Amino acid sequence: MAAARYSADVLQETYEPKLCVTKFIESLRAAARIRIFQISEAIQNLPLKIREKNHKEFVTIKLRERKEMGWNEVHNDIEEAPFCEK
Repeated sequence: MAAARYSADVLQETYEPKLCVTKFIESLRAAARIRIFQISEAIQNLPLKIREKNHKEFVTIKLRERKEMGWNEVHNDIEEAPFCEK
């Protein structure tokens, strides 16, 4: 069985869109990294009281999410498992 031969034009048409999508995704990732850095820098430039308030709110939200997901119950079940040493 002979190998199929394709002209350079056909190969370019086939692989060029994939390359463009890859470059586009890479540019989006780079833009996201820059944006995250800018947000981080803006947060660091806030007054201390505002940063502390934001941190407390963030911790409260995360603790509420953990409680809703049942993380404490999972932790207690793991501690009571026979393979754990106390």
